[in-house]
Amino acid sequence: MSHPDSYPAASTDDIVFDDRIVGYVNRDGAIHMVDGERDREIGHVANDRDFAIGVLRDRYLAELDATRTWCAEVRGDEQRLRRFSDADRRLSDVDALYVLGDLELIRSELRQLGEDLRISQKARIAERDTLIAQVKQISDRTDWKTAAQELDALAAQFKAFGTVGDREIDTKQWDAFKEHERAFRTRRRQHFAEMEAEFANRAAAKEQLCEEAEQLAGDPDVRAAGLRMRQLMDHWKEVGFAGRERDDALWARFNAARDVFNTHRTEWYTANAVTKQDLAEQAEALMQQEDVADAQIKMKPLMQQWKATGSAGKEADDALWGRFRAAQDDVYTRSRVVFDARQAERDANYAARQALISEAESLLGQDSRTATARCKELQAEWKKIGPVSRERGEAQWKEFRAICDRIFGRAQQENKRRAQDARGHAEDQIRKLSAEIDEHERKIAHWEEVIAGLRDGPQADEIRASMEEKIATARQRIELKLTWIEEQHRRMTELGSRL
Repeated sequence: MSHPDSYPAASTDDIVFDDRIVGYVNRDGAIHMVDGERDREIGHVANDRDFAIGVLRDRYLAELDATRTWCAEVRGDEQRLRRFSDADRRLSDVDALYVLGDLELIRSELRQLGEDLRISQKARIAERDTLIAQVKQISDRTDWKTAAQELDALAAQFKAFGTVGDREIDTKQWDAFKEHERAFRTRRRQHFAEMEAEFANRAAAKEQLCEEAEQLAGDPDVRAAGLRMRQLMDHWKEVGFAGRERDDALWARFNAARDVFNTHRTEWYTANAVTKQDLAEQAEALMQQEDVADAQIKMKPLMQQWKATGSAGKEADDALWGRFRAAQDDVYTRSRVVFDARQAERDANYAARQALISEAESLLGQDSRTATARCKELQAEWKKIGPVSRERGEAQWKEFRAICDRIFGRAQQENKRRAQDARGHAEDQIRKLSAEIDEHERKIAHWEEVIAGLRDGPQADEIRASMEEKIATARQRIELKLTWIEEQHRRMTELGSRL
């Protein structure tokens, strides 16, 4: 090797390790380290040249081994990118080592480590960029719960990555991640705030329904209260969900009011049943009376009292009304001379309905829209047909309605969007039937006044019989229309449940 000009070759003693000159001892006994173009005094041979050189050599080997061990330790560290500065510092410290050996071996270990760290850094930056892209996609989502859980998982994963060894990059990536996270959480908070406001509005609406239901619970007008209570139930469904805790509490309150009302209505039914039981018994006693005219006169206030008495519940009403009406029919039948004509009319009505049933059956194989339209027409025609006997009429209606239900069932999806219109139609029908019932009752009152004003005589008997026939026919029509009204109410309820 060549030495500086101040050290002629004759005055040097080269130090060679692994076939490489790593230093020399000058004529003054100073030990110099040679590192590329660098030449630095690092010791003195003193009294023992080999010992002094051996110590410096051992230091080198120890430093080389320590460097390799440290590099391996860094590579195995999950947070190795935090060690960037340590690697740079150790690399710069190599120049100041007091050792004898090939320092490039130590430097190459540290440079390779630095290169490995830079590769890991690029990979970690790319991984965090992937997380940033994922959280950016999440920031626009509206499946709040799932998106929030995924966002939390991404945040935990981002934090678990630790530093990439560059504060500026760390800050930039973290700021980008947090920007998208804040955007999502701001939208989420706004959504839940709006939802909470909507829940509060719904809860307030249900609070009002609860208050009205509680007022209705003991209303003496049970029939009207029952209708209103059903309307409140429909409104309750329309209001919608108000949040689990509030909804449960309000429903418990609303349902409690309904329970109180149902108990009150049951008691009302029971009291009315007792009254109607007595009326039925009085009417049945008139069946045994030979004086039909007197029986008919006595039947009138019983009927008025029956009408003034509230419902006893459908089942009890049907049974008691059956008894009362049987007695009433018996009395009126014995006083009517036109029974055969009325029966013939009922038979004709029955036949007309049977014809509608047959045509309705023929619609089952037709296009659902055409069939539905025609079925509605048949229903309208059905309503225009006069009454038939209760037993035959109920069976006919059940058969006709079953066929119509099959037709409407096929077009249920199409009809659903028109259900609201159907409800309006049903309401019109109820009002119409109610108006017709009012008209019938007005006429009955008029006819009864006519009968009451008649004086005895053949012509009076004929007029009375005619008036009584009209009264009986009108009552039959009232009964049938009440049945239709009840059916329309049931229909409205069914339509409401599908809206």
